[in-house]
Amino acid sequence: MTETRTIELPPALPPVTTRMITSNPSSDSEDLSWEAGKEHPLIKGAVIVRMYVIPDGGGVDVYSVLAGGRGATRHHIPDSRIHITEEAMPIDVLIEELKVAESTDDEEEEEEEEEEDEVIQAASSAPVPTSPVAPSIASATPTATSTP
Repeated sequence: MTETRTIELPPALPPVTTRMITSNPSSDSEDLSWEAGKEHPLIKGAVIVRMYVIPDGGGVDVYSVLAGGRGATRHHIPDSRIHITEEAMPIDVLIEELKVAESTDDEEEEEEEEEEDEVIQAASSAPVPTSPVAPSIASATPTATSTP
């Protein structure tokens, strides 16, 4: 008799990858569909529980549980095999994602240049001590000395 185990997973953090379409490693004509909560396309009886997109073209990791909770698998799908991924998210996450997507590299470079300019201005307007003293004393009024 096969024992069935109930597995309770913590909720996934958004955005949650819900579906992915990839090329089939064993066929050039038929694509594979990977869907969270559905049967694994390569392992009969296994159910996909989570999929995570790895940033910067790192592909997708697919986590599945075998029938009856007997074990689990992780498959790494390389970016070169992925045609499309689908991610679900609440509206607040969508808004943040759009802000990031709509910001341009030019805006980021301008912000970095402004920060650098502020640092340079702050450094150039700082008082320069006239004698080798500790920084806490350097804020006192310096006295000039002259030699005859």
